[in-house]
Amino acid sequence: MAVDNTPPATTIAFGQPSFVAGPVAVITGQTAISVTAVDSPLGNAAASGVQKIEFSIDSGPLKVYNEPFFILDQGTHTITYYSTDNLGNAEASRLAAVSVTPFKLNALSSLDNVRLSGESGIWGNVQANDAYVGTGNSLVDGDVTAAAIVVKGNAKILGKITIASNTLMPDPIDMALILNDLKSRNNNDQIPPGFLDKKGVLRINDHDVLTLSSGTYHLGGIVQSGQSRLVFSGPTELLVDGFFDPKDFSPDGQDNNDDADCDHDEKDDNWVQWQSSTRSCAATADTGHKLPYAPGSPPLAELGGTAGPPEAGTPARVKVSGKSQWQLNGSVTLYVQGTASFGGQAWVNSQGNPQELVILAENPSRLDHPHPPLSPQGRGEKNDWEISGRLGAKVMVSGKASLFATVYAPDSHLWMTGDSLTYGHVFAKSFIMTGQSRLIQGGLAIPPEPKTIKVPKDYPTLQAAVDAANPGDMINIGPGNFCGAYISKRLEIVGTKGQYPLTLPSPPRGEGGGEGVVIIGCPAPAPFHPSGFRVGLWLSSSAASGTTIKNITFDGKGVSNMNLKPLGMAIQARDLNNGNAKINYVTVENNTIIGTIQGITNNAGDNWNIRNNTIKNLSVFDCVTGARFCGGGVGIVSQVWRGDVQAGQPMSRPFNTTIVQNDVSGKIPDTLTLFSMVGIWALSLDQALIVNNKMTIPDNPNTSAGGVGIWVANTCCGSPAGSPVSAQGSDYAWPPSINVQVTKNDGSDSEFAIIIDSGNTTGLVLKDNKGLIIVGDEVVQDPKKRQRRKIASYDVLAQTKSSSNEEQLSWQTPSISAIVPKDAVFVDDLVTVLVRADYGRTSTLAMLLADPAFKMGEAYCFPNPATGSQKPTFHIETGLADKVELRIYDISGELIHETTLDVPPQVIDDGQGPQYAYEYPWDASRVGSGVYVYVIQSFKAGEGTLKKMGKCALVK
Repeated sequence: MAVDNTPPATTIAFGQPSFVAGPVAVITGQTAISVTAVDSPLGNAAASGVQKIEFSIDSGPLKVYNEPFFILDQGTHTITYYSTDNLGNAEASRLAAVSVTPFKLNALSSLDNVRLSGESGIWGNVQANDAYVGTGNSLVDGDVTAAAIVVKGNAKILGKITIASNTLMPDPIDMALILNDLKSRNNNDQIPPGFLDKKGVLRINDHDVLTLSSGTYHLGGIVQSGQSRLVFSGPTELLVDGFFDPKDFSPDGQDNNDDADCDHDEKDDNWVQWQSSTRSCAATADTGHKLPYAPGSPPLAELGGTAGPPEAGTPARVKVSGKSQWQLNGSVTLYVQGTASFGGQAWVNSQGNPQELVILAENPSRLDHPHPPLSPQGRGEKNDWEISGRLGAKVMVSGKASLFATVYAPDSHLWMTGDSLTYGHVFAKSFIMTGQSRLIQGGLAIPPEPKTIKVPKDYPTLQAAVDAANPGDMINIGPGNFCGAYISKRLEIVGTKGQYPLTLPSPPRGEGGGEGVVIIGCPAPAPFHPSGFRVGLWLSSSAASGTTIKNITFDGKGVSNMNLKPLGMAIQARDLNNGNAKINYVTVENNTIIGTIQGITNNAGDNWNIRNNTIKNLSVFDCVTGARFCGGGVGIVSQVWRGDVQAGQPMSRPFNTTIVQNDVSGKIPDTLTLFSMVGIWALSLDQALIVNNKMTIPDNPNTSAGGVGIWVANTCCGSPAGSPVSAQGSDYAWPPSINVQVTKNDGSDSEFAIIIDSGNTTGLVLKDNKGLIIVGDEVVQDPKKRQRRKIASYDVLAQTKSSSNEEQLSWQTPSISAIVPKDAVFVDDLVTVLVRADYGRTSTLAMLLADPAFKMGEAYCFPNPATGSQKPTFHIETGLADKVELRIYDISGELIHETTLDVPPQVIDDGQGPQYAYEYPWDASRVGSGVYVYVIQSFKAGEGTLKKMGKCALVK
């Protein structure tokens, strides 16, 4: 009779995303872990069946396994598991090592900062413990999580933005466990003769083809060049961790063929191995192409114990260059203690699975052989991706190389420039990306190279061109009249005529382009509004985020309630599938819009940039007898989503809107009575810049409607303040506008230049505008009446000094924090002077207005004198300088202190307008009272040196 006296056999499996490196499974918090058991009969034994599977995590309590489970905490964990059959036969416990990290869910994970510039782009998610900064035309087509997020210029983030710090664990993978496992195995004897040199370096020269069978290889380096090819026939592990130069074993430092000196013997072609216990050398034949140290020996730094050989030799190096290739027919893990570079047109071809190469890069700190920091400059080569660590570990992708890999380099700083492509997942210390490089998250489709489509040359209609385009393409429209289009992807739509180069300083206000390239009103299938009027370009999906529209004329001349053939609206952004969805990072610049009832309309989108557009002959659908509908009369609209929203969901309000240097003009119809005509309508915005616009909406004495240049509000269309918005089961009120800067606008030819509704003044900055201004119920600026009013007539709640020439004031009516010049007790022409709120010292507005010219502006120290323990701070305006040197002398001429400021200057507004400037606090705790002379020198390559002197006093 057969008896079951054997336990079941249990196996563990990991879902995706995950990969295996040696004995460690690298997973995410979203990776399902499953355990299965089989009770099979062995010999004459029977199988009673599996009764239960039990597991525990990190020696925690045992749990009965019923379904796949997850481990959420980042870091290394141990899973204990086993099974028991129905007769009580219990299997011996099994162990599995797992490392949990979210980096396989991202394109990029950075422990510090992330900086993108140029034309670089990341497709996928970005997660950083510190700040993300995007400048130039850089792009992230995915979500960004970082401690701070700054986006300047035409940079874009198309996905969700989350402000959170320290979301990544610094060292989530147990690299030591992987290293020890790899060193315990070695299949170097399978390498054909002639490829492994005497230092353990695998060398593959031009046109050579080397095929490695599955196994583990322990190498001193890899050097591949020309048009060579390295083929991996199956799953392979490569440990590349450098070598000992034979000279390092010799007491005299010479390779003199003296085996007693522990040299490499050139004559008999033997290798030597240092014996740490006996401090002697052992020779081995070279028949197996072994390394100069035996597999499984201790780490190199430990070979001599406390009295071993000198310091270790050069760190490991992997260099793949020219047109060489790696062909993967299975997973390949490359562990590098040193440098890895893929240059030229090198290509990693993984046979349809671009994530099969895993690179684990680590600084060779265990070698105790430091190297100077590396940088992408001065190397004599164009580095497209460089991870450079403090001790020399790095990974590079240069030229037009294509790397398909998962890269883990937690100690290394990464630069990615040029024209390379990296596909997979990257984990690094920090990340800088420039040029036209692309990083694409594994599992996503590789976007095609952007192309230019010409209308009508390539396609006769704009809609046909849009339909044929891929995200990121440019549609170049030639002269002529064209029907509009629905846009459901990220595109650059540019007219070829009337282009005005956008430079700093910006072109004159309102000089919109578009001459000769005209979009006209057309019947369906061209875009049309549900109310029945026609639209030029309709951004109809959140996938259109990142679109640019410039150098086009939109023709709406003659549109009215009775004539809907011309355009009623030039540009509309509203997701047709989900109106509450955001269409972000849209740029509308240098366009001319004529006669429409609305010019540019943004519903809920973040980070819009509306610049240098001319909107003239603004019209309106008046509520006259026989009219089918009425409305409009607004040039530029940026507004909260005003339709239904799902219960429990927040209102979609626009964030970070920039409306700069536009010219809007229109005439109020004689019969308009129910609503006003408005140049710029800001409804429930958060952080907006409305700067240097010209609005001409004059008074019409024949009607009761008003002409408003700029209106900042949270009410609309006759609804009282705080009125609810219909929703599924809930009521919502439009939130107030906050953090809005309205500066340097000219509404002097409008009936009302600016109206700020009550409740919309939190964070408001109102400065240097022309025309009649109303804040709440107060007329705060009325140039025609020239009323002389005391600022003190407002109820002052608090006064605190902010510098030697300013007072910080808080007003009760309206509730605005303002900085007011100390001498502005009485003001003619403008009553309340709102200079600056606490909006941050560097902003998009400042970047627009600051002059980059290299010149010495204001330079002073404050406070002056500095009393007690105060630190005097030096404010130095330079334009865009390369560096500034500051030297401080006492009255006798002795040098007391000096410093060099060699980082880019900030944009700082000290009350005189934003300027490129440095601010340096001087720790004067070790010097006494007195007057000190400072000398400032500012340098810029090719433009010479600027110099300025001054005095700064200390009173202690």
